[in-house]
Amino acid sequence: MSKIEIWFPTCIYIEDNLLSNDEKENLINKCYEIKKNTNKGGNHWISNVYNTQGTYNISEDINFKLLKNKITDHVNAFAKLFETTNIYSTNDGWLNVYKKTDYQESHFHSGSIFSVVYFLSAPKGSGN
Repeated sequence: MSKIEIWFPTCIYIEDNLLSNDEKENLINKCYEIKKNTNKGGNHWISNVYNTQGTYNISEDINFKLLKNKITDHVNAFAKLFETTNIYSTNDGWLNVYKKTDYQESHFHSGSIFSVVYFLSAPKGSGN
């Protein structure tokens, strides 16, 4: 179910169930494998959450191709709502693995037209 919410001057496009449970489970396993074998990135963050910013670009990993393609399709469908004829593509991606009480501080993605966050899983009762 797609919907659009407007948060101040920012439009937020929300898509539930982008991947099947099996597809998500495969990527979750891949994320833990990457975490086991890849140094933490994003060392400029205040929070200590594990991420691969600058150490592992998931948009170049064949395992994430289906997710990347689906995200690209949705981004371009969303962009059409703004009457653009541009075609957008993914050029960078990283993963975060959160533990209880971990968080991502406020930030922006300079040079990006659109930014995407996709949660493969979240415990019941997690934040929105």
